[in-house]
Amino acid sequence: TSNFNLDLDKNEVYKNMIKRKNVVWNVSMKNVGQRFEFVRRGSSWQLQHENLLRLEQERKTALRTRIQVVYCAYSALNLPELYEYFSQFNDIHIAVTNLLRKPECLNFFHYPIKYKQKSLDDYRYCQTTWPTLPVNFELVLRDLKAKWHIEDPRIVDRMIKWHTYKEKTYFDNRFDFLKLWPPILLTGCI
Repeated sequence: TSNFNLDLDKNEVYKNMIKRKNVVWNVSMKNVGQRFEFVRRGSSWQLQHENLLRLEQERKTALRTRIQVVYCAYSALNLPELYEYFSQFNDIHIAVTNLLRKPECLNFFHYPIKYKQKSLDDYRYCQTTWPTLPVNFELVLRDLKAKWHIEDPRIVDRMIKWHTYKEKTYFDNRFDFLKLWPPILLTGCI
């Protein structure tokens, strides 16, 4: 598993693996575009996109690509964007996992029910809009339903404060978290 944000021409592992059969590339991604660069500090969305296109072009019959999406506040509030982006690829599989527990403000299972409902509605919209895109979301749905009643009313405020700090400290205010994730301030959600 890799975030795949590297120079493939200089990467010996990639050059060796691309020649083999029965290889599954696990690419870790939660977002696309500027959101990708925000979450993966120091990464380039353009390089990531080019690498995924290249992998698609170089794919042999036994080569598969699986995108690992960790279900957290970053991905849960942007599912349609992820689905739309990955719908352009052939034979790509998306596995949505629910491993992220820390930092606490990203643990989506603790978000208010209105946020969980928005994510669930978005997921249903994605299933209808891109029905042929292979996405494994069942484990997340099971855990989301099991933890539906768990709510931390202060978690959104902590999320905003943490990201305001992150913007100033790591990005010199290059990104604006609230502009990148407008659903965090949807009317009726907070």
